[in-house]
Amino acid sequence: MGLLTFAAALAQVATSPTSTKDDTQVLLDDLSDPSYEVRQAAVEKLYTAGPAVLDALSKLTTSDDFEAALRARNLIERIQKLFFVGAKIELSASHKRIRWDEPVSLRIKIINPSDFPIHLPFLIKNRGSIDIDPLAVQMGNLLDAADFLSVVGPDSKAADPVVDDLRGEPSLEAALDTRVYAEPASLLAPHSEFILNVPDFNRGFARYRMLRKGTYRLQFAYVPEWDDHKMREDGIGKVVSNALTLTVTQPAPDLILNATREIRVGLERVGREFVVRLTNTHDRPMGVNLNLGNWDFAYYAHMEWQWRTPAGVVRAAQPLLNPSPLDTEKLVKLKPGQSIELFRTDLNRLKTLTGFEHMGRDGENTTLAVRYTNILDRALLLMRRRQEGPNQKKWKRLYEAMPLPTFVGSCTSDPIQASSGAPDRN
Repeated sequence: MGLLTFAAALAQVATSPTSTKDDTQVLLDDLSDPSYEVRQAAVEKLYTAGPAVLDALSKLTTSDDFEAALRARNLIERIQKLFFVGAKIELSASHKRIRWDEPVSLRIKIINPSDFPIHLPFLIKNRGSIDIDPLAVQMGNLLDAADFLSVVGPDSKAADPVVDDLRGEPSLEAALDTRVYAEPASLLAPHSEFILNVPDFNRGFARYRMLRKGTYRLQFAYVPEWDDHKMREDGIGKVVSNALTLTVTQPAPDLILNATREIRVGLERVGREFVVRLTNTHDRPMGVNLNLGNWDFAYYAHMEWQWRTPAGVVRAAQPLLNPSPLDTEKLVKLKPGQSIELFRTDLNRLKTLTGFEHMGRDGENTTLAVRYTNILDRALLLMRRRQEGPNQKKWKRLYEAMPLPTFVGSCTSDPIQASSGAPDRN
């Protein structure tokens, strides 16, 4: 009965044409059978029956048969911890055919057709107590579903949920912590239903990436984490929804599809100048910090030039002795695939940096790369704002202007030839 839902099994055990009490009593009697196979079969069927047999099991706990009473107590404890017992799950979506960047909303309808309450592993009332803004609602609803949701892409590989960097956003951190540490649960009343809506299922702050062209198969499934591996293999107590298919008609650009980092640093030579650009290769908007400064200014982004010469690798930070004050207009949000210029200079100015005395004349036999680093994010600004107090308008302004998420870390460009073939002259 590996693929039977709890609802189907409940119909077999608790509402069969013959007497329910008689059927249940046979299973209870089998708990004392000398044969392990008979006892185990009874345990599996009682698990599957769920709340319908709790009253009968409760009476058995006072039996003179110690082992049968112990098995009854264990069954009660396990059944009370099981989720979705007797539930019917229906999946539907707002769209069936989408582009890679077109949001789709998922609807998970949980129906309790039985006369007994059903345990659910998330809140169904007062959800606003843990998700206090729309961004947290979207992320929280997806995380509630993610433990039981299977998403298989056109390459037949399972997709995992992705959550953007939420550091520095208290409402998102609280929503995540509640699900990781508090493990909220609820009871779904008999003959009632609950709908879990997941907006922007593929494009939200938390999402399943659907970037490739083709059909994605979705299904909601729950299998109890049995200690007995055979019960897991047999799918005892498995609850499954209908299979839902979504088709992506237009894939993401290769720049995004094949990206390994959220941004790409590009270095190119334009005439006599070297131009540094940042490109968002993330599948969603990404913030970048264009405020350039020295390494001793944590709130600024930094640039490091890297030369590879016959004598070895030379590195030097781009000197910015008098950086301008932090500018909120330089905290920029880039759309997927969008580029922006970060810096430009010429070869002669680069050759004045300390450490380049061994570089070939005019950059001959030398390649050049640039490394961009940023550690400023909303979490750092929030910490500074709290340290300085609520009256520090500067940090409040910067915090509110900082995009969420913003790229944090380092990224290095591909190297290019430093020499253009013609010498640069002062």
